Amino acid sequence: MLNRLIYSVTFPSTGRTLSGDFSFQEGFGAITGPNEAGKSVILEMIRYSLFGSRALRGKADDYKNLKVELSFTAKGETYTTKRTITTAKIFRDETEIANGQKGVNTKVTEILGFGLEVFDTACVANQGDIEKLGAMLPS
Repeated sequence: MLNRLIYSVTFPSTGRTLSGDFSFQEGFGAITGPNEAGKSVILEMIRYSLFGSRALRGKADDYKNLKVELSFTAKGETYTTKRTITTAKIFRDETEIANGQKGVNTKVTEILGFGLEVFDTACVANQGDIEKLGAMLPS
């Protein structure tokens, strides 16, 4: 279960900075809002905090001052990931249990029992996914 997400990122191509501090409630959740409000960025920051740069929609150079922290609960334990483009750490409660991009990516996959592809299939409905599902024909 996601607990809290804190992020800040600047996009050099536009100069736009987006930031947020969100607390999540137990159960089903939806991120809603008007166009260009940053909903997709919130999902991207959750994905990035868990799975690193391969979860970003663009190249790492497309992100400046990227900083994200995500607290989540899995198997009764509370974990916190802290990432920038160049650093990554994960904590169980207050104890650091892995650092470095590869180490944190490996540890998150170990904790969750799945990687980015399964996360995207089971936990995320990105923009356009629901429309695609609704437009499917019977097989």
